[in-house]
Amino acid sequence: MYIHPPIPVTSPVNASPAAIHCRDLVRVYTAQTSRREELELAHQALHALFVYSPHALVLLDDNGCVRLANQSFEQLAGVAATLVQGRMLHELLPQVALHSALERLRNDENAPNQLELMLRQPSARLFQVTIARLVAGPLRGWLIELQDQTGRQRLENQKIAFIDI
Repeated sequence: MYIHPPIPVTSPVNASPAAIHCRDLVRVYTAQTSRREELELAHQALHALFVYSPHALVLLDDNGCVRLANQSFEQLAGVAATLVQGRMLHELLPQVALHSALERLRNDENAPNQLELMLRQPSARLFQVTIARLVAGPLRGWLIELQDQTGRQRLENQKIAFIDI
């Protein structure tokens, strides 16, 4: 990053308005560049968390159309990455409970945003689903996280069976 050298000004009293303006522009440009770099770093970190999360993550627009999904979601939905974006969530996961929860949250911000969901295809698996509302100016959407709880549930069932012995 190239930072312009300060404009030589002997004193603020005899500085020309142009020199003061240039100095202010350099200061503003430097601050904006620094903020842009911090924002880019935060964006890269969030993108890495999204892409490499072991949980299925899907970003929807307000109509329920998939805008972005990670690899875990693509595997869960059983659809190739190129076919996920632009499709409606109910086409990929035809689960009434999930869509009912989205409708409740759409109509009432205080509705529960978590539910358990049992998916039967390709094999029976239990998921803890968390739904978060996203609002950025006029843009609105949803982030849905699906955590596979099948292994934990299996262990709990084995524990109960063992205790009953």
